[in-house]
Parts: sequence; structure tokens; C-alpha cells
Amino acid sequence: MAYRTFAIIKGDTSEIRKYLYQLDGGACRYCGSITDDWQADHILPVFEGGAACDISNFQTLCLDCHNEKTHSFPHHNAISSQAVSIVRMRSVYDLGQQSIVA
Repeated sequence: MAYRTFAIIKGDTSEIRKYLYQLDGGACRYCGSITDDWQADHILPVFEGGAACDISNFQTLCLDCHNEKTHSFPHHNAISSQAVSIVRMRSVYDLGQQSIVA
């Protein structure tokens, strides 16, 4: 379970999809349709801070619902998931450095 949690937080899509499938059985959380063509969706979008998260920030969405959700968000202020991850890692590093100095 520790590896799974680490892999999910790290962004391992195969682990995220395996665990989501165990939870939802491939059923879309919006419309309930069951399909093999489903998406692992961030509930809180990456550009709003939803990167590097545990499974509670993911949901199964069919392709249509995922596209509808994705296109409903304004992305003009969006930053990449890599940039968000770097910001988070820096803040964790800074907190660690503060505790060493203190």
C-alpha cells in the first residue's frame, strides 16, 4: 500500500488507473456509463494545485464527461503539472531546511 500511495502521488498513471478501476469499475462518476475508454481525472485540476496528490483527488470519467469538464475550465492562468510539482517540492525542501537550522 505504501508503494501504491507513493506511485500515485508521484503521478504513475498505470497505478492511478489500476486503483481507480478497483474503486469505480470503469464507471464514470458523472454519468455512470461504463466504458473501456475512461479517463483518470483530477478533481481539483493540476493548474489549481491538484498535482502530486493522493487517490482522493482522482475520479473516473468517460471521455465525453472528461472533455466537457476539461473545456469548462478557463485555462488562461494554467501552469504545467511539472511547474506545480517543482513549486511543491521547493516548499517541502524549504520547510526541511528551516527545521534543520532551528
